[in-house]
Amino acid sequence: MVGDININLLSGRNDPNVDSYLNLFASHGMLTGHLLPTRLRNCLDHVMFKSPNCLVTLVLDTDITDHAPILSFCDYKVKFHPVRRVVPRLDIASIVNHLEQADYSPVLTSRDPNYATNVLIAFISDTITNNTIATIIPNKNRILKPWITPGLLRCIRNRDYLFRKFKKHPNDIILKTTFTRYRNFCNNLLKKLKREYERNEFLRVKKNPAKVWAFIKKIANLNPEQSNSAELLRICAKPSDSVDAVNNFFANVGKNLAERKIKSSRDEDDKLCPIPSLPSSVGHFPEEREDWNMQLSL
Repeated sequence: MVGDININLLSGRNDPNVDSYLNLFASHGMLTGHLLPTRLRNCLDHVMFKSPNCLVTLVLDTDITDHAPILSFCDYKVKFHPVRRVVPRLDIASIVNHLEQADYSPVLTSRDPNYATNVLIAFISDTITNNTIATIIPNKNRILKPWITPGLLRCIRNRDYLFRKFKKHPNDIILKTTFTRYRNFCNNLLKKLKREYERNEFLRVKKNPAKVWAFIKKIANLNPEQSNSAELLRICAKPSDSVDAVNNFFANVGKNLAERKIKSSRDEDDKLCPIPSLPSSVGHFPEEREDWNMQLSL
């Protein structure tokens, strides 16, 4: 919030509206951006902000108008914070109940303002901590990609629901048409938002070649996580035995794959064309040879 409020924030001016004005903004988590004079010796043009980033406010010493112009710069960086599995939730009703029933006599009777402030802040902090509950967020509500919004997440869940419903009733033409159109719409929206996010991120770092290549590797998935090879040395009790076991495994990879392939092909052939076992006397007794030929012809 930036504007000419006509309330002097400089100390020693004894403006009766200062306390209620600052308390109002503080209740909304907003702080003053500067305490510099903007008209004569009065700080009448204010900057109120609420942001975790750094804010710099400049007051220009010019005679363009009777009020000094103000410039504010905020360090704005896009940071994606995926939804955590467990998040704290405040029990507002319990906090209000504890604050209403609390004994504030140590704060009200103290003549040391610093001590009273510390006691009050400690009491409020303990009340908030004791009434904070760890809540587990289900997987269906977790956002794992920076370009996915809560509305788009609901769209994805609805698409998956229609797909499951369509799989149960594949002959329903209306359901098939509804699912197909909704799936195409959702997928196109996903691709569009992903491209816009990647384009904006690329434009943000385009002046830094190192960050540009790091971003290209990120979106192209060229930096896969590599496992630590030291874990292979702990397979056996001795590192030398572990090395022998690893070498033996890799040396027999081709042999094992060939044996499995031959065995699986034989099993498939037996299932497709079962051949009866040859009798031991097929070459000695003509009647058994005739029975065998008859079985093959069948």
